[in-house]
Amino acid sequence: MATGKIVAELPSGEDPEQFFLSRDGGTLFVANENDAALTAIDLATRTVAFQVAVGGEPEGVAQSPDGKWVVVTSEEDNVVNWIDVAAKAMVDETPTDMRPRHVEFTADGKQLWIAAEIGGTVQIADPATREIVATLNFAIPGVAAHRILPCGIRFTPDGRTAIVALGRADHVALVDVATRKVRAYVPVGRRVWH
Repeated sequence: MATGKIVAELPSGEDPEQFFLSRDGGTLFVANENDAALTAIDLATRTVAFQVAVGGEPEGVAQSPDGKWVVVTSEEDNVVNWIDVAAKAMVDETPTDMRPRHVEFTADGKQLWIAAEIGGTVQIADPATREIVATLNFAIPGVAAHRILPCGIRFTPDGRTAIVALGRADHVALVDVATRKVRAYVPVGRRVWH
């Protein structure tokens, strides 16, 4: 960082969208949109460790806290793909609302939150069953429903609040994780994606 010069380039598939650094720091997981694939890059050797075919237009990617799963969204197919890291294979997919864009595990690994951009929802999957167990809807006074496009999700360090970027709604939602209820909508700059 001191010089600002590129020190290395990493191989990847076509059109890398989102990245996730593995829990152990040794692997970079990349959602490659044009390849419809997840690429796992070994950072020690700077080579592709493995690549797995997933649904069309993969966008979001996250790894479970226990390291067992990597989950990739498929915006085209309206699913999230479950990749078993040890097996280096996709073993399941979960149907979602339209155009899942981002996924985020809770710190305890017991919930996977999925932002379905065009669906206008955040859905919660149980990693044990890989099924949707809850759907959160958003309504902001004075904002048309078609502008509410959930995109990015982050949890506060204490894990009690989810902050959901709502795209063209120009707001973020503060959601109580325990009750799954919106506590507040906060106006921000235009087109907040993450």
